[in-house]
Amino acid sequence: MSAIVRRIFVSGMGVAVLIVCVAGAAAAPPDRDVVVVNTPAQPVPVVATITGPVTAAITPSKEPFQQDVSVLVDAGVLSNTVSFAVPSGKRLVLEYVSGNTRVDDQELVRVNILTTAGGVSATHTLAPIVFHRPFEAPTHADFIVTYGQTVRIYADPGTQVSVMATRSENAEITATFFQLALSGYMVNCGTSPGCPIQ
Repeated sequence: MSAIVRRIFVSGMGVAVLIVCVAGAAAAPPDRDVVVVNTPAQPVPVVATITGPVTAAITPSKEPFQQDVSVLVDAGVLSNTVSFAVPSGKRLVLEYVSGNTRVDDQELVRVNILTTAGGVSATHTLAPIVFHRPFEAPTHADFIVTYGQTVRIYADPGTQVSVMATRSENAEITATFFQLALSGYMVNCGTSPGCPIQ
């Protein structure tokens, strides 16, 4: 085979290889995003591999709570206490307390809420708003005392919440009536030891 024929043969082979490569590249489809559309009845299976310990965070449920509390301080008595129980397995969180009473002129009153949280008992004193009503016949001068306070008071499961109403003296012959409303929520502690604070 002469040198000229050999060159022509080699050149032809190179052109043939080039044509095949170009044709193969042109025939390949372009890259596209894959979109999977399944109905809820046909979920896409997912397989996950987890290594190490797994801790599940469970948020206790909250139940709205509100309760009226009426405390009667009889004539000749300086204070009285009314209590109610927190259900077992639930922690009570008080968020707002409101109420009112009326006392004679020159007499002072106080309202305390007693609870146990974390095994420790504490007394919480409400701040009163006092309105003095001057003497106008046929009534005598007196004080209108109201309460409206945002609080954060806890009570453990199975403990007592006590509302104590006190007045400084009792020169009058009539009783004094305290009407209060407590609101907040209860946290379901379940049967696990302890109860998370929220």
